[in-house]
Amino acid sequence: MIFKRNIKDLSTQSGNKDNNNGLSDRTVPSFKIRLQKNYSNIITSVKHDIIVDHLISCAVLTIGDCQKINACPSQEQKNRQLMDTLLHGNENGFTEFLNALRNDSVYTDLANRIASTEVTSTDRSNIQSCYNINKRKYGLNEQETTTLLPKKTKEN
Repeated sequence: MIFKRNIKDLSTQSGNKDNNNGLSDRTVPSFKIRLQKNYSNIITSVKHDIIVDHLISCAVLTIGDCQKINACPSQEQKNRQLMDTLLHGNENGFTEFLNALRNDSVYTDLANRIASTEVTSTDRSNIQSCYNINKRKYGLNEQETTTLLPKKTKEN
């Protein structure tokens, strides 16, 4: 299930303890930055099956989400679809994703690296800048915006 919320709601609920260094509290949540900073490693190293099963059992994903992920032809594409769903979701999805990784001893180190990934004011600023550019490019208002990642178009 892709949770639709606007950026204002997500940023105020993130429980962020990271140092914003003068940036507004209405910036991208820390969990999204951690996922983005570890994106390549997650895409190339994770086998999605056990992760998806755990996320379904926790009601983070639906059967439909699982079908959408499994419809992808390669493991990397399945992982990209999973990451897209998590990046469009909320912090609970991120927490359960880490729990699923930690349930498999192969991925414990990866889960710990993701959880301990530093989120700097530069990270926030860079991602917020991307968000602002995409907001202007696609003409989105705050109510329509659900993610900082651009939607895939024929141009991308």
